[in-house]
Amino acid sequence: MSGITTAAAVIPAISRQRLDDAVIAAAADCFAGFRPTDWQVLEREAVKHRVAPLLHRNVGDVMARFADASAESAARTIAAYSARHAERNSILGSVVQEVLSAAAVADVPIVVRKGAHLALAVYEEPGLRPMGDLDFLVPAEGAGSLTERLMATGFMEGTSVRGGPIEPLTRAKRLFFHLYGADVPQLHRPRPAPQQGVVTLDISTSVFIPHKGFHVPLDDLLERVTWADTQAGPLPVLGAEDVVLDLCVNIHRNLTTLRAMKQGKHRRLINFVDVVEFIARSAFAWPLFLRRVKQYDVVPPVFVALAHIGEMFPDVVPVEVLEGLAATSPDPDRLLRQYGQWELPEPLEWPDSYRSRCFDPERDVEIPVSRSLV
Repeated sequence: MSGITTAAAVIPAISRQRLDDAVIAAAADCFAGFRPTDWQVLEREAVKHRVAPLLHRNVGDVMARFADASAESAARTIAAYSARHAERNSILGSVVQEVLSAAAVADVPIVVRKGAHLALAVYEEPGLRPMGDLDFLVPAEGAGSLTERLMATGFMEGTSVRGGPIEPLTRAKRLFFHLYGADVPQLHRPRPAPQQGVVTLDISTSVFIPHKGFHVPLDDLLERVTWADTQAGPLPVLGAEDVVLDLCVNIHRNLTTLRAMKQGKHRRLINFVDVVEFIARSAFAWPLFLRRVKQYDVVPPVFVALAHIGEMFPDVVPVEVLEGLAATSPDPDRLLRQYGQWELPEPLEWPDSYRSRCFDPERDVEIPVSRSLV
């Protein structure tokens, strides 16, 4: 069994918040047969897929039993990654409240979404869910005033690659945001210590990227906002079914847009785990969710996302849900393989399943370069 195949078999099974003893025992048996290359793949892919903190909590002590140098290296890397994100997320929780306060002063409705919501409200410990940007959703007419208020507190518009220096937006990038973006230019603020990088805010005004054929009225989403109690304070979040819709849209975007794929976002298992964990810990209802998906005519992206989740976590999405969504497409198998349809004259297609390439970074060389500027 190759390292990639081994990782594909083990990582999804142990990337959950709660595991029973049988799953942990099975992982230990699998680890016992690992070669050095298997440990290297486990280390690399756990970090790349952002599930290393879950592995550290679930099987960190199991990994520590193996005296092999490669096992020890993998255990150290996964532990260090987990500690780094636990520290980072503890700080980001206070930034979320700072943004909410700014929105309240500016009288702008706001929703905390994606990782910022899930890490603080769904995962048992914030550090279990690594965060990059802090994501928010606001009405377009309020985005400007909120941005101005946040910039008065030290945030700056621009770009920052992996927490590096903040570069001002070029005129071309600013125009691209205005014409094609579902968000305003990102805001960045350096953290107190230079080695800590920057805090990045991603403030969106729509769930979908404009001009792609799909739309969900923001007013509808805001009418159903609820409040989640967290250790970082109360957070305004989307209703349960809208949360899953939002997460599915994000997964579909990461799986199909060239820019996201070039950034490796199509190979982030944590985005699938988000849906799995949220459904397990919320008052989510499949019938209501499906009614909303059909009401807004967004079946294709939701089907693509749920089918991929179902492939990696077969016990989560009911078979009848996938079958019902698949029946709306003339060629559902082709729909699942397509990518680049937003940026290329004709979409490209993967020749094989997601699971077979999910843990194989060498396949990324097949992805064309995106012409998107942001």
